[in-house]
Amino acid sequence: MVCDQPSNRDVTIVYEMQIVTEANGLERSREAKEEVWYIYILRCKDDSLYMGISTDPRVRLREHNAGRGAEWVRDHDAAKLVYVESAMSYLLARNRESQLKKWSRIKKERLIAGTI
Repeated sequence: MVCDQPSNRDVTIVYEMQIVTEANGLERSREAKEEVWYIYILRCKDDSLYMGISTDPRVRLREHNAGRGAEWVRDHDAAKLVYVESAMSYLLARNRESQLKKWSRIKKERLIAGTI
């Protein structure tokens, strides 16, 4: 089937690879729509730590403290932002968050203090 005008379903965009494959099989470069993601750590009133990712950690902190965030933060009372780290994509942020969650409390505290 030959299409002069590809429909939306005839175009596949893979942003990670920054390539557009058109219906006719030709590939062309495309500038990726990258969004910076952040890994953040909150310290709750009971001194527990909560870790998450967001495109805007300050807005996410307000959501947590308003009771619209994670159940963990609601259960451990108000939180403050104690650490933020940027990542160039959602996937990189999620992977880094997963890595940091496996760290010991002592290692996380060193990261927060900037001694790692």
